[in-house]
Amino acid sequence: MSQYTVKEILQSVSPGDQAFFPSIVRTLAEALDADMVFIARIDNETNSAKTISVYSPGSELDSFDYDLKHTPCCQVAESGDLVCTYNGDVQENFPEDEMLVDMGINSYMGTPLRNADNEVIGILVSLFSGSIPDMKHAELLFNLFSGLISRELVVVENMRQLSVASQVFSSLDEAIVIFDPQFKIRLVNRAYERISGYQHDELINKDIYDTEFLGRNKQLLYTFAESMETVGSWVGEINGRRKDGVFYTVQVQVTASRNKKGDVENYIAVLNDITSKKHAEKTIHLQANYDSLTGLPNRQLFNDRLDQAIRISRRKNKKFAVIFMDIDMFKSINDSLGHSWGDVLLAEVSLRLKQALRASDTIARFGGDEFTFIVDPIEKIADAIAVLEQITKAMQEPFNLQSNRLFVTSSLGVALYPNDGSDREQLIAHADQAMYSAKSLGRNQYQFFTSDMHRAMEEKLALKNALQEAIINRELEVRFQEIKNHRDESQLKLEVLARWCYEGEHIPPDVFIDIAEEFNLISKLDDVILEQACYAGFQLQQAGIDNLMLCTNRSPKELAKRRNPVERWKGIIESFGLSVEQFNIEVTENILAKDSDGHFDVLCQLADAGFSISVDDFGTGYCSLGYLNKFPIDTIKIDKSFIDELGQSDHQSAILDAMMAMAKALNKQVVAEGVEHQHQYEALQRLGCQQFQGYLFSKPVRLDELMTSLDARGLVCARKSDKKSGS
Repeated sequence: MSQYTVKEILQSVSPGDQAFFPSIVRTLAEALDADMVFIARIDNETNSAKTISVYSPGSELDSFDYDLKHTPCCQVAESGDLVCTYNGDVQENFPEDEMLVDMGINSYMGTPLRNADNEVIGILVSLFSGSIPDMKHAELLFNLFSGLISRELVVVENMRQLSVASQVFSSLDEAIVIFDPQFKIRLVNRAYERISGYQHDELINKDIYDTEFLGRNKQLLYTFAESMETVGSWVGEINGRRKDGVFYTVQVQVTASRNKKGDVENYIAVLNDITSKKHAEKTIHLQANYDSLTGLPNRQLFNDRLDQAIRISRRKNKKFAVIFMDIDMFKSINDSLGHSWGDVLLAEVSLRLKQALRASDTIARFGGDEFTFIVDPIEKIADAIAVLEQITKAMQEPFNLQSNRLFVTSSLGVALYPNDGSDREQLIAHADQAMYSAKSLGRNQYQFFTSDMHRAMEEKLALKNALQEAIINRELEVRFQEIKNHRDESQLKLEVLARWCYEGEHIPPDVFIDIAEEFNLISKLDDVILEQACYAGFQLQQAGIDNLMLCTNRSPKELAKRRNPVERWKGIIESFGLSVEQFNIEVTENILAKDSDGHFDVLCQLADAGFSISVDDFGTGYCSLGYLNKFPIDTIKIDKSFIDELGQSDHQSAILDAMMAMAKALNKQVVAEGVEHQHQYEALQRLGCQQFQGYLFSKPVRLDELMTSLDARGLVCARKSDKKSGS
């Protein structure tokens, strides 16, 4: 046996050197005259060992692994003895260890290699074909060098794990920052470098409070520090700024890494970049709660704030006001300048309105040209009036749009909490009703809600519901008023007039027609009237009236291009065996002056289909001669107001004379409406009028009354007689 001294063995190896393990096993093999010396790492999960360095004199051996079961190495790992020795009898003690037999090994010495926690992580083994030459010396060397080898094995294992961890650490998508208990950064990965814009070397050893790790929110810094001190962890969101100045948002979870004694060694922060998510959430929030045109809160957000104002005011016994505002004549502005400039006006209006309010007040674009306000708080009505005056004043200065100076006014309605309503729906509805009251009183003013307004609205809604039922149940009736042509009586010309009796009371046509238009019932109502007119036309034809003209009033809302009712009306008329040439469509004068909804196109289509067209109540609107010439108009019907004053002044006669001359020049027929007296009839004849309508000739009558009158005049004959003879 070579008598190596401990000093000589130590001088032959260098801990930390890659050659440490090959050198130590070679030196020990030579010192012990062993046939083989190896160091193996133990895998407790598989109960196996894998050599990391092997030496056999005169041989070159590769590393190998083997199962520990039924081997002396298993006893070394499990027994915990400092040195386990079998001198000359190892095969007898482990007969199932085939490797001992194959290698001709009779003696064995092994010692466990432990980590700092005294856990067996490997073994140092020497094998002898014969007996161990100097067992005491061998055991001494194993005892002395097992510690050194163990420490080196731990270092290597740590380095291996650290290398794997480092690769994983660097490749993680999640950003990681590791800092020590003094909050100095010790390590960051590439993902954090990408988020922050800072490189690893710029962050190491920096105090996290001196970086953008926690942003610049002082309250957040305090909360973070307190949480770290008390519970050793923290979860939250941080708004930081990259090195290039771009802001970002991260979700952060910080946990403490502790040793076995429970002391904090490091803090590990995992950061997820949620900047895109936050931007998307912000976009969704803005789209859901703010108007894209004006940037003001929309109806949904206004409703939320109003609900909140109600809760707070109810709890604190406070008052506030809800204002509903509508821009006067906004549709006319849109029609004349176009919708794009209408949008520009809405944006300009919103800017002025925001400046007119107090900081505590809320403004929203409720929809279209409607704006709503929460004036909160108010002590007395004068507080609300002060804000209303500011709003009115803000609208007084002209708006400059497309080289146009527009003077724009508004109508405002006010409802007070709690006097005028205790919930959102009531307050908005009552402010809306007050706004409509302001419009009906001439616009450009404000009105406070009153109980009379509420009663009027309830009556209107009751009428609306009843009218809807009447339309469904075909309860509306028609009356017929003859239009006389004193030069040509060959044609029977009748105006079809709608009538409605509700709960024994005759509702004026202008009342229920306005309701039908407001609540979008007008198309159904007019179709019901048209069907009744067609039925009457069919009955009159059966009675021998061939030269027939039925005049029906149609709402401007029906004549919008987007509705295009031509084919629908033709279908109804032809289903009764009538032709469109037997129908005259009466429209009001104002639709000619403002063709925003494509009225011109629809009227042209009606004319092309064979309908004749009249302008009703002529002289009360703003129609110019140019429009009369442009539109396919056959007849103008002079409003009754001009006829009533006929004969009272030469001025009135001159106006009517001018109308007659204009109609003749444009080749239009003229009908004088509301003729009730003989002197009016005679005066109109002298002016050249040929067609007349009014109580002087006929009141509006039912179909059976009309048939009786026609029969008495001898107009009901041929087909009626034929029908009788054929029955």
